[in-house]
Amino acid sequence: MSGYIGILPVPQATETRNSFTATSNQTSFATDGYTPNFVSVYLNGVLLSAADFTATNGTDVVLASGAAADDVVEVIAFSTFQSADALPLTGGSISGNVSFGDNNKAIFGAGSDLQIYHDANNSNIRENGTGNLQIWGNNTIFYNSSGDEIHAQFITDGAVELRHNNAAKLATTATGVAITGAVKPTTYQETYVAKSAASTVTCDLATGTSFSLTMAQNTTFAFTNPPSSGTAFSFTLFITQHSTAVTLTWPNTVDWAGGSAPDAAGANELQAYAFFTRDGGTTYYGFLGGTAIA
Repeated sequence: MSGYIGILPVPQATETRNSFTATSNQTSFATDGYTPNFVSVYLNGVLLSAADFTATNGTDVVLASGAAADDVVEVIAFSTFQSADALPLTGGSISGNVSFGDNNKAIFGAGSDLQIYHDANNSNIRENGTGNLQIWGNNTIFYNSSGDEIHAQFITDGAVELRHNNAAKLATTATGVAITGAVKPTTYQETYVAKSAASTVTCDLATGTSFSLTMAQNTTFAFTNPPSSGTAFSFTLFITQHSTAVTLTWPNTVDWAGGSAPDAAGANELQAYAFFTRDGGTTYYGFLGGTAIA
């Protein structure tokens, strides 16, 4: 930039600068635009007074006297800036978009705990603090990028739903879980509880689905905490007889296959029993699954 005679333009907000090389007697110069009264005009580095040019239509600057050939005319247009255009430190609203480049982060929290950003490949929401990343909403729905498929949705006072190819496959209900399609577990396990010998042995069905007992005395069995009526439930019981035969007494709610309880096992023999209920334990259907098992 060549030296200036007069007031050196110091931008306080933003400026737009147009530079022209004049032809002989040229008076009109078309700029990129300006706000009337917010424009400075220089002729060969000398600031012109307002009487030396006209700038009223927002585009053209017209000199009062024609320039000489090869004169340099510079037009500097200043943007207007109001205090209302500034976002106060106490907060405010932004009506347009805010753009961040790759790896430029929107950071929240005194310890930079929450960070939202896009790297070269992925979009990230990161909780770096010691607390939880909490998402609040009456209904929370996760879509694909085009918005035409739902991956998962969480409905207040309603279902939590997981989808495959936009079709619901697993959804919670008021009574449990609804599954659409086949369930293919990679492993299957039941909870096993070994009971200690006692005169009364209680099988708490809330704690296990397979029980065992090595008898040491006459024993009375009790079954507690089955699922509520309308839910089918089964469990197994493995009993090893004492070396000297002792008796088994079953709950009177057991309805045995064949109409009566099976005979107790012989000394030191193992017998397996299976029980089913679907009415909350009002009735247990009992079966002998195996006897004299080695």
